[in-house]
Amino acid sequence: MSRDREREGETPLEVEVERLPAGYDPAADPGPGGAGRRARPRLEGLGETLGLLIAGLLVDLLDAATPTPVLGLALGWPLGAYIVRQAGGSLGLAWKLGLLIGLYCATPGTLLIPMATIVVVGLRLREALRRS
Repeated sequence: MSRDREREGETPLEVEVERLPAGYDPAADPGPGGAGRRARPRLEGLGETLGLLIAGLLVDLLDAATPTPVLGLALGWPLGAYIVRQAGGSLGLAWKLGLLIGLYCATPGTLLIPMATIVVVGLRLREALRRS
């Protein structure tokens, strides 16, 4: 077929091939030419802390607003998974931690203890102490 094109006066198309390095992962390529997913923007410092604190408060408010354990689990699990995904966790981790948050919202007697807020504040305090 290429001989037919040459006879008709068309010149063959030359293509330069780019070889990717071994172990290249397009999903991890944040560049404009990357074929993978876009990297999620990460909040830094105070913005990240406030976002996590608000997430903890939301979980505790949901815990207070759910009158039955079944409703607490049904609403807490997806909320927890959503929060973990927004914080940059993987899908598997989001569903596992979401289940824990759902179980927390379903457990009776946790209304008086704002555990999610305490955990977030404790983790941030531990991280700040570790840096100094």
